[in-house]
Amino acid sequence: MLCVDLGSTSVKVALINTDEASRVSIIATSTQRYPPSCRTKMAQGEVDPSCWAEMVVKGLDAIMTQEPHCKPTKICVSGLMQTLMMLGHTDGDAALGLLPIAPCLLYSDSRAIDEAASIPPDLSSTLLSFKGPSSLPAKLLWVMKHHPDAARQCRQVLLGAADYLIHWLTGECVTDVTNASTTGLLSVHEMEKVWRGQNDAGGEALWAKEVLLRTGVAEGLVEALPRIAAAGEVVGAVTVGGKSVANVDGADRVLQWIRGAQVYHAGGDVASITHGALSFAPTPTSNTQPASVCPTYLYLGTSGWAATLLPPGSSPPAATEGIFTLAYHYDPSRVVLAAPMLTAGGNFEWLEGLQIGAGVGKGMEAMASEGRVGGGGVLWLPHLKGERSPDNCPNASGAFIGVTASTSPADLCRAVHEGVAFQAARLIRHLEKYMPSVVDVSSSQPVVVVGGCANSSLLAQTLSTALNRSVMVPCEPSLVGLAGAAMAETQGLADGVTYEPCVSEAGAFCELMCVYEKASDALRPVCEGLADWRRQHMCL
Repeated sequence: MLCVDLGSTSVKVALINTDEASRVSIIATSTQRYPPSCRTKMAQGEVDPSCWAEMVVKGLDAIMTQEPHCKPTKICVSGLMQTLMMLGHTDGDAALGLLPIAPCLLYSDSRAIDEAASIPPDLSSTLLSFKGPSSLPAKLLWVMKHHPDAARQCRQVLLGAADYLIHWLTGECVTDVTNASTTGLLSVHEMEKVWRGQNDAGGEALWAKEVLLRTGVAEGLVEALPRIAAAGEVVGAVTVGGKSVANVDGADRVLQWIRGAQVYHAGGDVASITHGALSFAPTPTSNTQPASVCPTYLYLGTSGWAATLLPPGSSPPAATEGIFTLAYHYDPSRVVLAAPMLTAGGNFEWLEGLQIGAGVGKGMEAMASEGRVGGGGVLWLPHLKGERSPDNCPNASGAFIGVTASTSPADLCRAVHEGVAFQAARLIRHLEKYMPSVVDVSSSQPVVVVGGCANSSLLAQTLSTALNRSVMVPCEPSLVGLAGAAMAETQGLADGVTYEPCVSEAGAFCELMCVYEKASDALRPVCEGLADWRRQHMCL
């Protein structure tokens, strides 16, 4: 089978085989990084979906070149979630099919501040994982206000990258329950029925349609929400596609190669990565912890999150700020708790773009390794796109604190690595504080860390010391999501490296973490003031 993961900076494609025991064997992989124009637009909270199709074609072409004799019969698609895409007929031409007719707003976009504020608490409290301006009810209201013609002409709403690619390949309009549960469009009451085993996860009843209408969302948009597909369901076969990438080299050849393949929705990235990452987590034993205790893991890609999967039969606790309560695509009766980080690896890409220390011929991690512990007393707050956890602060921004005349480029690089690690550690503690009865808080159990950033030994070591517990990084941390998307276990991937806390640095990091948390909270009014200034003077 082919597994496709549409991420924030690249598209990953893998040709995977599974044996009778559902163990993964990765035959070939390809990573296609988005072009600069696409990355620039995504940094601003928008995306051109045709870029996804273009990169997928290039990735498939690379796989076909590596394994020309393989003929894929299945395609599993996963990708970034909580993205608003409104499709319609461009220029009224139905022959072209449904295409985007309004700005496609990513999960990181938080422009709908006024619209979120207009939704009264008695309504927002009934919407699962409603998180203010980043949630889709607010974004739908924003599109209605700023692009009214597109809102009226919309025929279909899609909610994630995987939804778009599946539509492009098959013509079907579906989403998955994990992605849907991030959007703020589902009914808390109806999802609680699913978690109690009183309802399935595929019915239209999960959408909070009546509440959405009361918030002011147009009926046409509410009725355009996609069908929720089940894990393992064949949502269609490759029969269409290519219209938006007609000029891409190899498009016709690639589409012919996969034509007829069955397509599966493998869930939003939280679902597939949770499935893959927790395969590496230690199994609880009666001697060390009860079977009802669940381990936490960290995903650190361009964005990131700390998450855990609650035991079967567990009901989610009361809603709290900074924690998403999500349905699990592979078993909707189970609950994923996730504390998100809007910018993780994106900090390193930003730092590289500044070309700090350019000309020395060293990568960012090599330079950071030469910096002083604690950046020589410099902190980096990694909130380049705002933050959602432990508090929802869409106007939070990045900041160096403590820069002096003695601060070197290596110190700044070190501070950025440590800032990402400190924020990740803060999310784990926030999650574990929220659910101490079911979340593994035992320091004897390692935290599994996956995603591209997990390849950084400096980051993994800093995280271990900041948490004062072991950190385990699988051998191929960036491929764990693809293995999860295959809806198989990850025994085919090696365990990798375990990092232990650095005793000599533990005291310094503990003190620095306290300062980091105080600085994040204290600078919030400053970030709000700067955001107001940008809106007034920069048309943002």
